[in-house]
Amino acid sequence: MTSVKDDDPLSSSYESALSALFGPLHNQVTTKQDMEAAQARRHLTVSEMRTYQRRLARNLNINLDPKPNQRILHIAGTKGKGSTSAMCEVLCRNGSGENSGITTGLFTSPHLCDIRERIRVNGQPISKDVFAK
Repeated sequence: MTSVKDDDPLSSSYESALSALFGPLHNQVTTKQDMEAAQARRHLTVSEMRTYQRRLARNLNINLDPKPNQRILHIAGTKGKGSTSAMCEVLCRNGSGENSGITTGLFTSPHLCDIRERIRVNGQPISKDVFAK
């Protein structure tokens, strides 16, 4: 887990966000009852994702309303999603011609070094303050 200095004013809310992320809700379920509860929660996933997307946009002061020319790339599979996503994000952000300099957002899991690198805007991890909110 990422360490946070005690004198950091964001420490408690950042630690709360980490606890929520790594709490029992996100652990592997093994009992039939837990599997049924997890399946029931899946119906809320898209709704919750939209809520977090709006919250992130508000905290970063950006507009995430769909635009006619907006492109979304969803990468799925069993291996290589993180590196493929990172490479596609860099190509979109630093591409040439009409794709040069577009705003990018990237969500990956798991993280490598710091929990905040899971959510990146224009190649930069979000701040502790935004993560905690």
